[in-house]
Amino acid sequence: MSQPFVSDGRAQSIARFFYHYTNQPAKTMTPLAGDASTRRYWRVHDQDISYIVMDDQAHPETAQRFAQLASDFAERGAPVPKVYAQDSAQGLLLLEDFGDDWIAHALNSEPENTMPRLLALLHDWQSQQQDLCPQLPAYNEALLVKELTLFDTWFVPFIFDTPLDAAQHKQLSEEYQALAQAIARHDSVCVHRDFHCRNIMNRGDNQLGLLDFQDAVTGSVCYDLISLTRDCYIRYPQADVQAWESAFRTHAPTTMDEEAWRMACEQTALQRHVKVLGIFVRLAVRDGKQGYLKDLERVLDYACAEVAFFQADHPVLASLLNEAQQRLPERLRVAEDAAAS
Repeated sequence: MSQPFVSDGRAQSIARFFYHYTNQPAKTMTPLAGDASTRRYWRVHDQDISYIVMDDQAHPETAQRFAQLASDFAERGAPVPKVYAQDSAQGLLLLEDFGDDWIAHALNSEPENTMPRLLALLHDWQSQQQDLCPQLPAYNEALLVKELTLFDTWFVPFIFDTPLDAAQHKQLSEEYQALAQAIARHDSVCVHRDFHCRNIMNRGDNQLGLLDFQDAVTGSVCYDLISLTRDCYIRYPQADVQAWESAFRTHAPTTMDEEAWRMACEQTALQRHVKVLGIFVRLAVRDGKQGYLKDLERVLDYACAEVAFFQADHPVLASLLNEAQQRLPERLRVAEDAAAS
């Protein structure tokens, strides 16, 4: 067994965990590509069955939450992996293996056939999990604003040589608050929070599987929708996006008319993409995950288009985003040169 991502001692702990709960030695242990978190994943085989071990040693409480929510969501019909065993102290989970066929592959090759399946899955998710909402944290104004500040904490210094002055900070804070207040007034549902092409698996036989749901909250009915239709990793024709979002409203748990729905989608998408700009830079600068920089241009293009709907209400944010769009190519070249040196 090779363990390039963890210490030998950690690999041995995972092997002991696997043996303890299956009474079988691990025949093979293969490290898998990680995600945007500190979690690690291993595909482990015994004689006949393949499993996934989730290793969240740094944040064992997150593994506990994943296990609890997996049980709650599965009880209500969601296609989430079974949790066969857990070691709460070590942050280890033994999970059902959903395979390697990420839905991103199908979305890239045949979005017209794949997107309707995913929108149907999202409709089911929102209706099945509605009674769970009172038990989930609220995606409230404070959390929405906290996420938005990742933009000026990480993205702005990456793009601009001069820090924001006090007046800009004050105005930007007011713009964040106004956007968060608007989103907090939307109809509420159970929000997966990362409902996109890298967290949905194609399991075969027309079956889908959901991953990475441990941060679920109660929030805007639009949030998971725009996470899918305006995916940070894939961009679709604008006409298709508008058609998908408009059609979704007719079966969504909302009383919004078409105009209000369109505005709600733009508000929610702007918040998500501004936040993600900060997250992607943080992943590159702080965590050394340079691969996320290649997705910045797409996310910034989204945010610039979305802020145009609210330019009068968000002048500082609009100005920063539009100027960043001009500066980003050079900044990416500098970052690439620095990483290669």
